[in-house]
Amino acid sequence: MSSEPKVLIAEEEIRLDLLLVQTWPELGRAALRSMVQQGHVHINGELALKPGQYVQVDDRIEVDAPLLDETTSQDSVPDNSLDVVYVDESIVIVDKPVGMATHAGRRKLELVLAAQLRQTYPDMAHIGGVERAGILQHLDPECSGLVLAARTEESYRILKREITRQRVLGQYLALVEGRLTGAGEIEAPIGNLKHEREQLGVAREGRSACTHYRPVHHYRTEGRHYTLLEVEPESARLHQIRVHFAWYGYPVVGDKVYGSPRQPEWATRLYLHLSELTFQHPVTGSIMKPDSPLPADIYGVLHFMARRKRG
Repeated sequence: MSSEPKVLIAEEEIRLDLLLVQTWPELGRAALRSMVQQGHVHINGELALKPGQYVQVDDRIEVDAPLLDETTSQDSVPDNSLDVVYVDESIVIVDKPVGMATHAGRRKLELVLAAQLRQTYPDMAHIGGVERAGILQHLDPECSGLVLAARTEESYRILKREITRQRVLGQYLALVEGRLTGAGEIEAPIGNLKHEREQLGVAREGRSACTHYRPVHHYRTEGRHYTLLEVEPESARLHQIRVHFAWYGYPVVGDKVYGSPRQPEWATRLYLHLSELTFQHPVTGSIMKPDSPLPADIYGVLHFMARRKRG
């Protein structure tokens, strides 16, 4: 006889993944993704569509109890292997961990996504260029999240054109310093700084850039305010999100280049994650919307800050 599902009643408008992890901190992100994809989470009797969807006040969330009981906080994918979110003959979408570079560069990092893709899919080795492995995005090593790669030259060409036309859209989750209220946008040109070789900044002679944002949740801990944001850059300038929010007065937590010099002790990484992509499949034409739950280290901090004070 199967056990009854565990039931939650939402007390506020909140992302489904945040609600589940705040309720069950031991819930791993890989398990969270598979639970939703396999139809084990219902909202008001309807199947949940994705971990990042929103629930409203008084919504009833049902989660299959046996699956929760089997779940641990450990992700099923080791650090040295690819976390493949989707793959077919034309494309592959990988969930890149923090600390991994997309391509080999001046910085000597042991984990390089292009090398791992070449090893797993040898036919991709030179798609898009020598040893490029079909990768279509640049995601900083400090940033985690989804990376799209093409498995054929034709798919690479089509998707590269779509990126140029700004038809491959990315949504990030960013934890910033301060209490930022209300949705909005930051529109300011980004360019090189005259006296800082390694940094970019808002510059009159820079290239135009626009970043849209929407607050997800506010936190307060140790007397400081933080805001979790959904962020959608309209353009794709290098370090755009980090530069824009630092200039706006709400730097991304853990940013050692553009952030506050006084970081909290728990800020051991850049709190920026590419959580969702939206694009048209280069062969089938279907709309793809892969998503990636926040990594466990970020969830752990958010749970710590969201915990209810007793007494």
